[in-house]
Amino acid sequence: MVEDIECGSDIDIAMDQQRFVKTEVLRDAAQRMVAGCNVKKCDKKVSTDDRAIQVADFVVGAVNYRYNNGDDTYYNMLSEKIVIARMY
Repeated sequence: MVEDIECGSDIDIAMDQQRFVKTEVLRDAAQRMVAGCNVKKCDKKVSTDDRAIQVADFVVGAVNYRYNNGDDTYYNMLSEKIVIARMY
């Protein structure tokens, strides 16, 4: 989570390789979200080469199938692991 990152820390950001978001846009958005941190690497990677991206793809797909297709199969595998954080 962003709150766990200490100011002054170096961070790396990876995103699934696609053509919709340019790397520069991702870097700018990340830098705004983690003010005070140094975004060291900002790369696009092929999801088959990065487990973190595979997990993110699975979670997004499970939520998408639940809400857009009415299929809870994969969402139910994750539902106990999902925590909703609210900012007040």
